[in-house]
Amino acid sequence: TEVDLPEILDYKTEILKNDVPNCKLQNWSYDLSQPAQRKEMYNEINHFKGNILVLTEGLLCYLEDHNVSEMSEELFANKNVRFWLFDLFIPLSLKMMNKHWKEFFDEDGAHFRFGASLDFFTQMGWKSVEGRSVISEAERLNRTSIISDGIKYIFEFKNMDYNDFYRLELLGK
Repeated sequence: TEVDLPEILDYKTEILKNDVPNCKLQNWSYDLSQPAQRKEMYNEINHFKGNILVLTEGLLCYLEDHNVSEMSEELFANKNVRFWLFDLFIPLSLKMMNKHWKEFFDEDGAHFRFGASLDFFTQMGWKSVEGRSVISEAERLNRTSIISDGIKYIFEFKNMDYNDFYRLELLGK
């Protein structure tokens, strides 16, 4: 099941109209920055039995801190949700990206807003199952880009660890 804003789902549907998914695909239209819409979505996912993995790829960085905090607490309290996989930026990452990619953001107003350490989530009860640096994984898979190489260079120049810049985190209860 995929959850996104109506205009994003419409766009994806149009782009992928000639492709056939390899699984049962459901598209649910919700604005996850809105508590009432998140509650509706939780009511929907509670129809699924078993251990649910929630994947919020490319979402948290666009939400306000309080939205992420509320979502974290709500997912943790949901008895059917067992794991949560997401991408995570540290605050310094957001500052750098908002500064250097400002021209792209100004077109649609989609600024990066949320960045935190893993402690933000573990303080709410989540436990880290696994975490990986996106930049290190790109190197391991030989999938680096000018952007990831540039980020690595800047962090190494400032004698900082680039592995925390942008991470994939899997949390469990």
